[in-house]
Amino acid sequence: TVRECLRHDADVVVFVGGDGTARDVYRALTEAGRLEKPMLGVPSGVKVYSSVFARSPEAAARILVDAAAGRAQPCSGEILDIDEEAYRRGRLSIRLYGVATTLCHPLMVGSSKQPSPETVDEEENRRAIAKYFVERYYRKCTLYIMGPGTTVKALYRALGVEPTNPLGVDAIHDGKLVAVDVDEETLYELVKAHRERGGRVVIVLTPIGGQGFLLGRGNQQISPRVIRAAGGPASILVVATRSKMAGIKSLYVDTGDPELDRRLAGYRRVLVDYGEEVIVRVLPAAP
Repeated sequence: TVRECLRHDADVVVFVGGDGTARDVYRALTEAGRLEKPMLGVPSGVKVYSSVFARSPEAAARILVDAAAGRAQPCSGEILDIDEEAYRRGRLSIRLYGVATTLCHPLMVGSSKQPSPETVDEEENRRAIAKYFVERYYRKCTLYIMGPGTTVKALYRALGVEPTNPLGVDAIHDGKLVAVDVDEETLYELVKAHRERGGRVVIVLTPIGGQGFLLGRGNQQISPRVIRAAGGPASILVVATRSKMAGIKSLYVDTGDPELDRRLAGYRRVLVDYGEEVIVRVLPAAP
């Protein structure tokens, strides 16, 4: 497909997928000796960490229109992917596969995912967040949907639960894991049943470092119907370390449901330390 784009001298090689597809396109451009050709990713994969992606499919369309009008110029973008096996063992390892040509535009992701630093201060910050979470937000008879990420997984030990796959979504109820690495269907049925019994649901999320995505990247199991079944935007609790939030100006949501994205937009509190929160603006990824 990339060869066909090059044969027809396409101005931009547009692809749909995640980081794996980005690596394939980059490899094809490298083999053809055409790394000067811009590549633009339409996000649809689970992992979207490289900085060659538009913020959403709608954003990709807007970028292409602007590029045709000369309002988006070529620039460099990183091709990244994670070592999933290392991540499942609790270690985030991001590998740089190369530097491609992409398009400069405000609607591009713009920043590659930044892993949280593994320092004593960072670990202490996570423990402080976990301690306050247990004291302030944890309640019996509440179902906690725990999203991916090392900050969220740090809450587990404070709850007396052993951390699981950092890439997965789990459910905790009364200090016990009741579902591990769940898919969307299982999660929806679990949340719906708990709410039908009159129970409360809290969805705990942390944004992707550097990019600021809160929903729609790496946590697609937490779908629009799961969020609605849980009680809507009010059911979401956001946690993040100080160092992560220092590199994030806004949070983005891309649930695939424009109406829900608009409801999620606004300003949201983020727990960043023991008893300390910051207020951050939430924006739909689509323009």
